[in-house]
Amino acid sequence: MQAEKNLVVETIGIHDESSKALIGELEKKKPNPRVGYVMVTNSAKGGDGKIKSHDIKGHKFAVQHSKVRAPAVFNTQKFPFGRYRDEAHDLAVDRGKAWFGEAFVGYKSGDSDGFWDEGEVDNWLLALDPLADGEYDTEVRTSAYRFKSQSKGSKKDNNDKCFGDFNTFLEQVSVFENEERKALHSNDPLFIYYPEPTTMYTGYARELMKWTDEGQSEGMKMIAKLANTMEDKSEQKEKLIYDENLMTSTDLGKREENLFKAYTETSKNTKRDRSKENVKNKVIENIREHDAQSSFKKGGPEMKSEYKKHGYDGE
Repeated sequence: MQAEKNLVVETIGIHDESSKALIGELEKKKPNPRVGYVMVTNSAKGGDGKIKSHDIKGHKFAVQHSKVRAPAVFNTQKFPFGRYRDEAHDLAVDRGKAWFGEAFVGYKSGDSDGFWDEGEVDNWLLALDPLADGEYDTEVRTSAYRFKSQSKGSKKDNNDKCFGDFNTFLEQVSVFENEERKALHSNDPLFIYYPEPTTMYTGYARELMKWTDEGQSEGMKMIAKLANTMEDKSEQKEKLIYDENLMTSTDLGKREENLFKAYTETSKNTKRDRSKENVKNKVIENIREHDAQSSFKKGGPEMKSEYKKHGYDGE
């Protein structure tokens, strides 16, 4: 009988604030002995780099305050995401060995926001189990995020006739984004990796994709590097897998304002025609207009150009 596989979730976040929020979420959830969580936090002053391990009501959790200083003014193009994600993975490998010994460990990129729906961790484990053992397995499983807002909304939000509230709109956005990711993957398996999805790696694949650059383009460079190890698109499709079970609930962060604009515009545009087709068309039209990270923002030719720019030498 094949041994159960273990999972370490890698996250990055703001020092103190994000780690406390994740601890608060873990305290509400039933622990799973196969799962551990690590977080690398950042601040403008930088930290001491020391690892602090905790048992959070049965959950395995470790946090490390990065020595790398965060810019005083946040800029998505210059923020050292790559440095922090590398540190988070190194921490995940270190704690994975401490927690699970020589047993198989897979790694999952995750948001620091937490508040995962009941059953999501079980779905992560379902997605983890098919990953092959073997030193040279490069399989990667990925899916889009499921968006949620922690705000209760305004009176205008609550009185919306089409969606009822902002979170219902976000549920629709998540459904349509998921459909678009599947279509993109069918067209070319690389296209689902921008904007950044929630992703699960074998250890070998994660080591191949070490982050080395700053800014939002790091994810494309990382996937381009992995894709260049594969001989053709059929192998890419076999190894770069879209898995709906991997869906992860995430906060909107800095995207919330833009998605709220898309919500209010869609509400206005659907007052006279609330048919499913019109609602879907208007949701997509408005998230394409307002959300720069939407998968509807770029088409196939643009994606090919972007990947070539970031080092992909395939077709």
